[in-house]
Amino acid sequence: MTIAIKNFAFPVLGLTLLIVGLALTPLIEPSPVSADEKITAKQVIARHLEAVGQKESRDSIKTRVLSGSCKFSVRNGSGGELQGPAVLASEGKKLLLGINFGNTVYPAEQLGYDGQKLTTGYISPGKRSALGDFLLSENAVFREGLLGGVLSSAWPLFDEALNSDRIEYGGSKKIDGRQVHELRYSPKRGADSQIKLFFDAENFNHVRSEYKRLVSAQMRSNPESSSTNQRETRYSLVEEFGEFKKESGLMLPHSYKIQLLVEGTGPTYFSEWSLNFNRFQFNQKIPAESFTIGPAVSR
Repeated sequence: MTIAIKNFAFPVLGLTLLIVGLALTPLIEPSPVSADEKITAKQVIARHLEAVGQKESRDSIKTRVLSGSCKFSVRNGSGGELQGPAVLASEGKKLLLGINFGNTVYPAEQLGYDGQKLTTGYISPGKRSALGDFLLSENAVFREGLLGGVLSSAWPLFDEALNSDRIEYGGSKKIDGRQVHELRYSPKRGADSQIKLFFDAENFNHVRSEYKRLVSAQMRSNPESSSTNQRETRYSLVEEFGEFKKESGLMLPHSYKIQLLVEGTGPTYFSEWSLNFNRFQFNQKIPAESFTIGPAVSR
């Protein structure tokens, strides 16, 4: 049985999206850090995990199904806005993001990772969305469990076996008036993007992720390319998290925003997916096939 929302069948089988009463357990509040105190990446991670919730609460939740709504907008002056239901489901390292817009040009966004392969849906025959194309090219975002931050069970900082050598403290910064700690993340098998994670300096909630990639003209060129196309292309994907509330003992964001900026040979592309989750369901069985969308693409 599939879950159908407004004529769009999300590939999550045998699940109910009805919210159930969930018991809340107390959280350990991270101790504050003074302005002159030095802090390491390891300390940021430890305080971040404390902010999410007690280890017992984190470990007790094996699967997650979050549902809500998404508003998509084109921000580069060309206009356009769509709205529709959204689902984010995860189990271990597996992750699914599904959004239904019911639009002929952009009908849906479907992204799935089954623990080994990343798969995406098509918005028209043979054509993926700009977001799907970027995530396929930068598959470490899914492979490492970075997409969705603490909303997903795949969040790499939950893994006690995570090699701390791959995470470097980037200093204290200010973003939109908020003081944050920056961590620089290096995936296992490497990535073309620079990956930065940001944590609120007061409560250590994960509030932002940045993925930036530069593709040189030489990488894209061929003998038939004109000189006007010999320009580098810049990609920037930003995730923002807000409205943190307790859900089953965990402090989780209820607002989640994705912004994608592409600057290069053609017109600048800048779009935003603004998601709000109002239903959280945990420890429900999710069939393995739910995390595969269409023909598998090995990455």
